[in-house]
Amino acid sequence: MVEYLSTYAKFFSLPIQLNTSVQKLSKAGNSFTIKTNVGEFHAKNIVVATGPFQTPFIPKFSSNLSSTVYQVHSSEYKNQNQLKEGSVLVVGGGNSGAQIAVELSKERKVYLSIGQKMMFLPQTIGTKNLFGGSIN
Repeated sequence: MVEYLSTYAKFFSLPIQLNTSVQKLSKAGNSFTIKTNVGEFHAKNIVVATGPFQTPFIPKFSSNLSSTVYQVHSSEYKNQNQLKEGSVLVVGGGNSGAQIAVELSKERKVYLSIGQKMMFLPQTIGTKNLFGGSIN
């Protein structure tokens, strides 16, 4: 994964800042100030690409399934080419599961297993982001 990200960063000439933690993000006018443990950065746009779902949850019983059953967590899923031929069971109807199910359904039969009725909420309500923080 690190090699892939390095290649991506080089290809697009991205200014990667390693070993840096953001301490404060603020907006003034049309720009942002990012205060970190190594100094301050300024930007016109910010993409926050982390959230509360970075840690995969894999039920313990999955290790009891036959070795002929290919299992992949959404955090490791790239595209349908890594899957075996045939129909697919997607377990979990969160954002990732639903998106993967839609993508795969274009080429094969897909079953979506969820624990309760799916509820769709807007990502923002007023000025608040559903996953925390303000959108202003």
